[in-house]
Amino acid sequence: MAQHPQTLNSKQLEESKINSSDVTIKTDDTDKDTVNNLKKDTLMAGQDPIKVNVNINFKNANKDITKNNPIQIAVTNADADNQFKHIKVDTKISNNGDWNIQYADNGIYNATWKGTSSPTELKFNFHILGDDSTIKTPAMVAPVVTIKYDDKTIPSTPTPLYQREYTPFEDKVNEYELIKGFHLAETTVKKESEYGNIGATDYDLIKNIDPNAKITNGTVASNSDQTIYQWGIYFNYSKVLNKDWNELLNPNFQAKFGGVQKLLPTSIKVFEVPSDLLQNENGIRFGIGDKLTIHQNIINL
Repeated sequence: MAQHPQTLNSKQLEESKINSSDVTIKTDDTDKDTVNNLKKDTLMAGQDPIKVNVNINFKNANKDITKNNPIQIAVTNADADNQFKHIKVDTKISNNGDWNIQYADNGIYNATWKGTSSPTELKFNFHILGDDSTIKTPAMVAPVVTIKYDDKTIPSTPTPLYQREYTPFEDKVNEYELIKGFHLAETTVKKESEYGNIGATDYDLIKNIDPNAKITNGTVASNSDQTIYQWGIYFNYSKVLNKDWNELLNPNFQAKFGGVQKLLPTSIKVFEVPSDLLQNENGIRFGIGDKLTIHQNIINL
C-alpha cells in the first residue's frame, strides 16, 4: 500500500531536487463545474466534482530528475481522523506525454519520467469527489495535495485547497422525470423550409393546410407563413451518477392534434448519446458546458 508523504523541515526542503517555489497546486478556475461547485455552501458526495491542477517547473531544480524514480502526488483529507476517508479521485489517467502517471492507492499518483532528456515541467490535473461510499452523514472535507520526491515533501505545511461540508448522495431523479416533453418554440413553414428541416413528403400535408403555399421543385416558397409548433422530448438516461445507465428502447410518442393541425413526420430528429460519451476518460459524467462530438440520426417516417 502506498504511504502518505511525511512533513519535513525547511533545511530538508532546501536539499530537494524540486523547489517549493516551482510547485503550483490549485483548483481550476477555468472549469465551469468547478467554479459553480465552489460557490455552493455544501457539496453532494459522488456528484459535485472539483478539478485540481498541479504544475511543477523543473527549470530551477537543484539536480536532474532521475528516470524511473517516481514523483508522488498525494491527495488526502486535512482532518487527521479521516485522512484517507471521504475523498475519491480519478483512477483512470489519460496520456501525459513522456510522463507515465499511474494511480497507486490512498489518493496517491506516481508520475515517472520516461523521456530521453530532462523534463522541464509536469502538468497534471484530476478531479476530487466526495466519497459516497463513506459519507453517510454530513461531513466536513478539506482536501490537501502534496508533492514528494526523494523523501522530500512540498509544501512542508500544506493548506487545504478548499473546505466544504459534503452531504450523502441522494438520488434526485424520480421515475416520472425519466422522460419529459416540452414546447420548444413557434416557427413558420418558411423558416423551417429554409433550414432544411422539412422533407419532401411533408409538402402535401402543408398544401392541404395552406392552399396558398407555393410548392416549387419539392420546396415550399418563402411566402408560407403557416405556424409550426416545435416540441422536444428528453430522456434522463441516468438516475445515479457513474452508476447504472438506463437505455431508451422503442419509445412510443402519442399526441392529439385538433382542427387542421398535422404532424410533419420528416421534421422528427433523434439525437443519441453513445455509451462512450456518457463520461470522460476519468469516469466523470460530462457537464452541460462540455463540448462533445454530436452523433445525430435523422428518422424519416
